[in-house]
Amino acid sequence: MTTVGSQVGGAIRERRTRSGMSQAGLASALRERGLTLHSTAICRIENGSRDLRLTETAVIADALGTNVAGLLGEMSVSASEAYAEGYRAAISKSIDLLRTEENRNV
Repeated sequence: MTTVGSQVGGAIRERRTRSGMSQAGLASALRERGLTLHSTAICRIENGSRDLRLTETAVIADALGTNVAGLLGEMSVSASEAYAEGYRAAISKSIDLLRTEENRNV
């Protein structure tokens, strides 16, 4: 079974190899952008065994000369929708937590 994470990772691998960049090269490009990921973490991301944060996804996309939508565009539509829905749910939960904290401080 293909997971959303493995599809995102596959899109990252595809984009990286198409540009002739090694995993170590991507790790270096990420460090230049303020994100520290070792090449072994990139390997796990590409094979779908490590989840990505939205901020990581955006920085990786930038290092690969695209944006999150560009990476998602390389995935199947259903996987892209599931990935986006997961982020919508996480953002909604974060907003709810912030509102709860805000109400406690009022």
